[in-house]
Amino acid sequence: MASNGENDKKLIVSFGEMLIDFVPTVSGVSLAEAPGFLKAPGGAPANVAIAVARLGGKAAFRRKARTALAFVTLRADGEREFMFYRNPSADMLLRPEELNLELIRSAKVFHYGSISLIVEPCRSAHLEAMKGGEESRCTAFLRPKSEAAAVAVSGGGA
Repeated sequence: MASNGENDKKLIVSFGEMLIDFVPTVSGVSLAEAPGFLKAPGGAPANVAIAVARLGGKAAFRRKARTALAFVTLRADGEREFMFYRNPSADMLLRPEELNLELIRSAKVFHYGSISLIVEPCRSAHLEAMKGGEESRCTAFLRPKSEAAAVAVSGGGA
């Protein structure tokens, strides 16, 4: 996607995971207590790009095919519980040389998730993308998530 001019600085670029969320059919239970699950699109970076586009904004999302799975619940005590299956998912396979840094540098906002910072080669790609956003002085927005669970399930390390 080529960009230039003032209009380009309205672009919001999202970078990171696209997930298929499996949500319990019953609310307020832990993952272990769930009798069944419904699938739904998920992943904060993907959801941001979709929301911006639905609101009439200009959005771009960087992804590869091969989506990760996430089992997600909101327990009765208000705590969220996650279990990821990324064996490996596409966001884990992205390499720095696959980035469109011109697109990232043209953005007004660069939104990214933290899960992709866990393992290589996607960690290096993520850091390179962040550097591209910083060089162009776009606003960066990080969506942090508990990495401990993701590292355990994906078998990766920091």
